[in-house]
Amino acid sequence: MSKTAFTGVAFPWRTRGWLAIASGVVGLIAFALLMAAVTSRTTWIPSGRVYLLFRAHDVGVVLQFILWIPLAFGLQTLSLQNAPSLSRGTITWGIAAISLVAVLLLLSVGKIVNDMFYMLPQGVFGAWLIVVNVRLSRLLPRWLRYFGIVVGLGLVLVGTVFPGLAVFVYPNMLRVPAVPVDDETLQQTEINRILHLVLAIGSLLGVVTLPIWTLLLGSRLLRVEDPPASTTDDQLI
Repeated sequence: MSKTAFTGVAFPWRTRGWLAIASGVVGLIAFALLMAAVTSRTTWIPSGRVYLLFRAHDVGVVLQFILWIPLAFGLQTLSLQNAPSLSRGTITWGIAAISLVAVLLLLSVGKIVNDMFYMLPQGVFGAWLIVVNVRLSRLLPRWLRYFGIVVGLGLVLVGTVFPGLAVFVYPNMLRVPAVPVDDETLQQTEINRILHLVLAIGSLLGVVTLPIWTLLLGSRLLRVEDPPASTTDDQLI
C-alpha cells in the first residue's frame, strides 16, 4: 500500500535540521528561565520579577513547540523510507499534541487557563515521541532512539501531574478563567508531595532532555540529502 506524507510544505532537510536546532536552543533558554524563576521564588505568591520569569518561560516553550511542527512532518517523511512508516493518524496525533501545548500556554499567559494545563498535552506528545522512536528503528541510530524514548517517558510522567493535582489537590485548577491557587495548606498533603516528586523526576528525564535530544536530531538531519527536485513530501512512495 502506498503512503503519503501528510504535509503540503516540502522543507529542505537542512532547513528542518536548523529548525530542530533552533527549537533545542529555545528550549534550553526556556528551561533556564524556569530554573531562574523557581530558585528566585521565596513566597507562595510570586513577586513581579519571578512572575515575569515564569511567563518568559511559557513564551519560550510556545516557540520551542511551534518549531517542532515542521520537524514532526519531517520525521514522517523520513519514515517513508522504510516500513512501517508513520501513518496520518500518528502524525495528526503528534501535531495535535504540539499545537495544544502552544495554545494552552498562550491561554495561561492570558490567565484564561491554569499555567500547568499544558503539561497534559505535553505528556501526550511524550507518548507520541516514544512511538516515533520505536518506528524509526532503521533510520536513526540506536542510542538516539533510546534517548528519545527516555525523553518521551519523562514527558509522559509530567503529563500525569496536572490531572493528578486537579483531581486530588487543587480542583480550582480546572476553572476557566484561571483562578489563583492560594491555599498553602494543600501543599502539605502527601498526594501533593508525591505528584511533585513525579514532576521532578519527569522534568529531569523529559523536560530538561527534550531540547538536547532535539539538538542531536537536528544535527543528524543536517546530514540527510534532499531527494531529487521531482520528489516532494506529497509524492506517493
